[in-house]
Amino acid sequence: MAVITNVTPSPSKHATTLGVACGAGAALCWALGFVAARHGIIAGVSPFVLALHRYFWPGVALLPFVVANGFHDLGGIGWARGFVLALFGGLPPALLAYLGYVYVPLGHGAVGLWWGLALGLAVVALLLTLRFHLLAPSITPAAEAAASR
Repeated sequence: MAVITNVTPSPSKHATTLGVACGAGAALCWALGFVAARHGIIAGVSPFVLALHRYFWPGVALLPFVVANGFHDLGGIGWARGFVLALFGGLPPALLAYLGYVYVPLGHGAVGLWWGLALGLAVVALLLTLRFHLLAPSITPAAEAAASR
């Protein structure tokens, strides 16, 4: 019987180059998305129509995967969580960005979107931390009683 001593694959010679290329490609796509959105606003397209197209067409493209993985429970996520994700997961920041493009230049709107997301995430994290900290004393005795049974 043969013993395999080295089971880790050797690293690719071009892994760093591939990573930098993928990052640059993603940044280019995001920048083109901002430019396309601003161009649409200038051309007279409503921010709500832009948001509709931003989420409708990817939803249509992903629908076969959801159907294949279980439409009854939304692929394991559940319809309630899916609704909350759809409502708060990207639509408000997109609408704020597109509405911002109506009033400010592209650079301001693009920067404002990201600092707004970071600030919103920090506030949500703070609120969740406070909520769990305040609820922890009431949860702990119940958890200990359930574990001792």
